[in-house]
Amino acid sequence: GIFRIGVAVGDRPEGPFVPQEKPIEGSFSIDPCAFLDDDGRAYLYFGGIWGGQLDKYVSGSYDPSAGRQKKNEIAIGPMFAPLSDDLLSFAATPRPLEVLDPETGKPAHSGVVSATVIGTSGTMCDALSTALFVMGAERAAAFWQTHADAGFDFVLVLEDGSLVMTEGVESSFTPVDSWASAPIEVIRR
Repeated sequence: GIFRIGVAVGDRPEGPFVPQEKPIEGSFSIDPCAFLDDDGRAYLYFGGIWGGQLDKYVSGSYDPSAGRQKKNEIAIGPMFAPLSDDLLSFAATPRPLEVLDPETGKPAHSGVVSATVIGTSGTMCDALSTALFVMGAERAAAFWQTHADAGFDFVLVLEDGSLVMTEGVESSFTPVDSWASAPIEVIRR
């Protein structure tokens, strides 16, 4: 089947909840995140995954014959849409979320297609994964080498299908399937 995002309504945060009859029109994926902005507008963020059912949405609509993406193809990025005032539907068509380079104000194109950060704080890892994505592999490596006290490691997937990782993940990271033959550069301090 097709993953869709549904809405369940309740009078209290702990429920009980009553599911709406149909999923949100135009939705796909699972595990959305709702965000209420300072201006009172609500948004729904979802997607941002590589593999699984989202490979069927590469063209922007569901294609049951679409195949799995190759390792050097860019993953389907996260999508977002404003929600209607009643929070039960999209107020506009979902569109891709882009990470902007703060130096240019334009979408980041650093050669990194995915950045995963491993550390003890989820908030820190989230912020660092975005920063390293924008920096690119060379600047990310230099940042890691000069911030040993920050206590994090990372794995980057580059546009050419190669991987860059820090030495702290080397012994526990094993590429599988089509990634088993990917070139890997290990950054050391």
